[in-house]
Amino acid sequence: NRVVLVPGTQNAPIQSPDGIFRMTIPGDALETHTVLTYTEEPLVITNQPDVTGVVSENALAYQLELAESLELAGAATFVTSGNPDAHIYRRDADTGNWIRIGEETRNGTTLSATVELPGTFALLSHNDTRPPLLELTFEHQGFVDGDYVSDTPTISARVEDANGIDPRLEHIVLTKNGEPVPQDEYVIAASPTNSNLLLITYTPVLEPGEHRIRLQAQDANGNVADTEQTGTVAGEFGIRNIANFPNPFVPGSGTYFAYYLTESADAVSLNIYTITGRRILAVDTLDASVSYNEFHYDGYDEEGEPLANGVYLYKLTVRKGDVQKQKVGKIAVRK
Repeated sequence: NRVVLVPGTQNAPIQSPDGIFRMTIPGDALETHTVLTYTEEPLVITNQPDVTGVVSENALAYQLELAESLELAGAATFVTSGNPDAHIYRRDADTGNWIRIGEETRNGTTLSATVELPGTFALLSHNDTRPPLLELTFEHQGFVDGDYVSDTPTISARVEDANGIDPRLEHIVLTKNGEPVPQDEYVIAASPTNSNLLLITYTPVLEPGEHRIRLQAQDANGNVADTEQTGTVAGEFGIRNIANFPNPFVPGSGTYFAYYLTESADAVSLNIYTITGRRILAVDTLDASVSYNEFHYDGYDEEGEPLANGVYLYKLTVRKGDVQKQKVGKIAVRK
């Protein structure tokens, strides 16, 4: 089961004893002599409910290993017996999932594709037509398309599918404003607890303005999905919008203060005053994240007493370094 591969010569194809599998490695793909080891093992498919073997009984997987730490391209050929649903798959070394090679050539009863070695290959079929689920967000889970983001946001993505994800870099495409993001600028990691989930993290440096991030990925069976989100870098620190709802409100049920920050702040505080200017509440622990934030106020003063009917003033203050911004508004209590 060992074959010496010689550069510059037409190496004899490696043929499986059952006649189903053949691997051809052209001599011009080699720069030095190397030894290829060929083995067979029973076909095992786990965590891929829509993927099955083409041969119903005693199906095999075909493994080829190289003696050196090399990566070679070879031509894998399977006998399909005319099965139109058969495809060539390669087992992913990290997750154990079978990944469809794609770009296959059918010739009568055979199916061929260029594959990367070393690797383990099998002839499989699937009945999966559902694309993977993609989730793309800036900064946090509550992000809404078009929201404000910092100029150095953390962009996170989840790619999940019941049959697994194709982890090959050429099949995971991330773009910023229509231009491909270099692959060394983002991180792709398999979930440690779910072999059918990939996690992507991207931390760009953005100029002021709108930035459109688009992600395209495909599952183990070649179904493609894409999604995109747009984030806005304001270029100036401040409070872009603030409102409270309901207004008027009833103490006990309270009201929500919702506010947008164009950048993350060092501190956010809320003060509430009577119409004559007496402060009745001060809160200095509000969320300071970029974009949307909210705070629930129950309608009680610092003494724990419910506010009386009437109109009150509020002042929201945000601070970042030496820069401080404020917004003032009115709230009403009606019991």
